[in-house]
Amino acid sequence: MATAVIIDDQPYIRVILKRILVEEGVTVLAECSDGIEGMAQARELKPDILVMELVLPGLDGMDVINRIRRQTPAIQIVVVTACPAEFSMDRCMRAGVTAYVSKSTDTEVFRKAIQAVRAGFICFPNVQAGSDLPSHSDPDERVRIAGPSARELAVLRYLAMGFSNLQIGQALLLSNKTISSYKTRLVKKLKVRSVICLAELARRHGVV
Repeated sequence: MATAVIIDDQPYIRVILKRILVEEGVTVLAECSDGIEGMAQARELKPDILVMELVLPGLDGMDVINRIRRQTPAIQIVVVTACPAEFSMDRCMRAGVTAYVSKSTDTEVFRKAIQAVRAGFICFPNVQAGSDLPSHSDPDERVRIAGPSARELAVLRYLAMGFSNLQIGQALLLSNKTISSYKTRLVKKLKVRSVICLAELARRHGVV
């Protein structure tokens, strides 16, 4: 029987994913709420499948993926994420992820992805980069918004939702100073004048 580890910081998401995995004959060995715990459990338990979010407290999802690929490459990684596909799917493909599922889709998409992975296939949606971005957005801006890491996108999303540095730090298990550094880096990377402009840009491109 196939085995799996789930990494997601939302309990109700873990419940849904576990239910579908069990229905598909997959034994869930562990459920983790942050990247550090998830990484440790994946290394120790060596599941057949790792089901995970990209935006995680403690350790960024892409960091988890890259470490798993180096240390235990036999694990099949299935990403189930709230990140817009335009900004994350290509990174996942290049990192060696086996399947990619958006949380905005029906749960049956996840079921089919698990079935495909167990049958030895990869599973990625047919999404054209920028296909659902506002038509009035600047093409250069679209290129810039695809540049941030998953962790930077997480910070950007929280900023656009009006969270304070303290609240973002608590959500991502990071210090105030680290969040300030991320904000400065995002302003520079996205070539905007202020944090307010960051939030406006995030909303224009569907990051929130």
